[in-house]
Amino acid sequence: MRQAEAGAEALQDAAHHQRTIGRLEAALDELDEAKAISDAEALELRQELEQKRKMLEFVEREVHSVKALFTEKERAMAEEMEQKLAAKDEELRTARAAEQKASAHASQERTRAESAEARCEQEAAAAREARQEVQSLRNEIAARVSELQSARERKAHVEEEMRLVLRAMEHQKQVAARNLNQLNHVFGIGSPSGADVHLGHSAA
Repeated sequence: MRQAEAGAEALQDAAHHQRTIGRLEAALDELDEAKAISDAEALELRQELEQKRKMLEFVEREVHSVKALFTEKERAMAEEMEQKLAAKDEELRTARAAEQKASAHASQERTRAESAEARCEQEAAAAREARQEVQSLRNEIAARVSELQSARERKAHVEEEMRLVLRAMEHQKQVAARNLNQLNHVFGIGSPSGADVHLGHSAA
């Protein structure tokens, strides 16, 4: 009886142990499955991390390349800007020099123009003075000509008067000679020819 009970208990214990073993095996299978899933997920994560790492490295390389390119571009732009600024400075210096030269030339031209204007005014004044002198000389010459004409007219008048006087004196001399001859003839004094000769010498 006791043996039967003991056997029954043993069977029960064995069944219990069998069930426990089954549960443990099931749990172990679940753990294995979970581990496999975890391993797969871990592998996937590692692969994803590796891809991200590679992507990050690629991005870093690209960023570094872009930075280097930007730095080079910036340096080239800075050099170009410096060259342009230097060219602009040179153009500005050239323009300022040209402006100063043009200003100096304009000043010289103004001075020359002022000098020329002054000379023109002086020449115009001299020309006016010369015209006045010429007009004065013309007036003086005209006055002298008028005086000369008047003098010629007076001379002609005086000469005419002298001729009249000489003719009158000649006529008077002739009359006096005739009168003297008549008187000599009347009074019988000397020869009439002697009186003529005497009167002729007196007239001379």
